[in-house]
Amino acid sequence: MAWSVAGLLIVAAIWLARRAEPALPTATAETVARAPAVPAQSVPASRARVDAPVPASAVAHLANDPRCVIKDPPKTISADASADSGSPVPAPAVDPRAQASRARLLARLAGSADPYANAVAVWLDVDVESDEAHLAGRERKLASMAASTRDPRLYSLALRSCWRHPAHPCDPGLSARRWTELEPANALPWLMMFDEAAERGDLSGMHEAMFHVTQARRLAERADAPLQPILDAASGDVDSLVAARALAERAIGISAAEVGTYGVTACSRATTANANVWQQCLGLADLITRRSDSLLAISLGETLHQRLTGEPKSAERAAALDRMLKAQAALLAASNCDELRDELAVLRRMAIEGEAAVLQDLAR
Repeated sequence: MAWSVAGLLIVAAIWLARRAEPALPTATAETVARAPAVPAQSVPASRARVDAPVPASAVAHLANDPRCVIKDPPKTISADASADSGSPVPAPAVDPRAQASRARLLARLAGSADPYANAVAVWLDVDVESDEAHLAGRERKLASMAASTRDPRLYSLALRSCWRHPAHPCDPGLSARRWTELEPANALPWLMMFDEAAERGDLSGMHEAMFHVTQARRLAERADAPLQPILDAASGDVDSLVAARALAERAIGISAAEVGTYGVTACSRATTANANVWQQCLGLADLITRRSDSLLAISLGETLHQRLTGEPKSAERAAALDRMLKAQAALLAASNCDELRDELAVLRRMAIEGEAAVLQDLAR
C-alpha cells in the first residue's frame, strides 16, 4: 500500500521531533548487553553450518581456574563517580598473560583466510583511549574491505561502525543503498535509508524506503555476528577461552553502542486518523516483533505494537519473553571453566542462528 504525501509529511514531522522527546523507551544495560545476530539464511552456506553437538564423553574436562568464574555482569561506573567519592577510580590491573592471549586471538583473526574474520579484527581495534585519527583509520580500513565484498555481514559491520557518526562519517563508497543490493529482503538497510531520507526531507526517498520495508522478510542487525570468528579462533585451553570471553564482551559492547531504532521511532505517534500511515507502521511493528534476530528489537516491536493498537501484551507472550530474558541472564555467569566453554558455544550459536531463535530454544 503506497504512502500518501500527507502521510509522509506527518511521518517526517514526527521524525524531526523525535530528538526532543524520544517515543520509545531506551534499552536497559542488561538488554543492550545482548544485541542482534546473524540469521542463518543470510550467511553463505559454507559459513552458516552449526557444528553438531559433541558428546559429553568426548569433551575433556577443564581444570578449575578462578579466571573462568563470572558471578555477575560487570558493573558500570558513572562518569562522575570519582567526583562523588572524592578520589579517582583506580584503573584495572593489566594482566600480561591475559593480554598476550587476547593478542594471539586477534592475530589469528587478522591472519585468517576468511575476509570477515579479518574485518572483525580491524573492527575490534578500538577502546576508550582511541583518538579520532585512530578511529578514522579504522573506518577507512573497514570501508576498503567492504568495497569488494558480497558478504552482508562484512558490509553491515563496516557501515554500522560509521553510519550517522558526526565526527567520522562513512566513506562515500559505503551506503545503506549498497547494502540493500546485497540483501534486499533485510528491512534494516531500508530503514536506514528511510532515516536518511527523512533527515533530508526527501518524501520520495521515504516512500521508496518504507515500501521496501513492508516487503522485507526479516530485520537483521547482525550485532552478534562478530562472535563467530572470535570464538572459532579460540583453542580449548583455559587461557584461550578466557581471552575469547574478553573479546566477545568487547564485541558485544561495540555492537551495543551501534544499535539504533532507525525508522521505528517515527511510527510511535502514528494514529488511525491517517489510516494509511498507521497501517504501514503496524506492519513494521509486526515485522520487527516476528522476524527480528534480537530480543531488543522484538521488545521495541512489541512496544510499538502496543502504542499503535492499545492492546496489552498477552500473559502468554509476557511469560515467553520472561523465560527468554532468564535464559539470556544465565549466559552472564559461570562457576567453572566447563560452564564458560558451554556458554561460549551458545554465543557462537547466536552468531549464526540469531539471538532470538537461540533464546527461544533455550527457554522451552
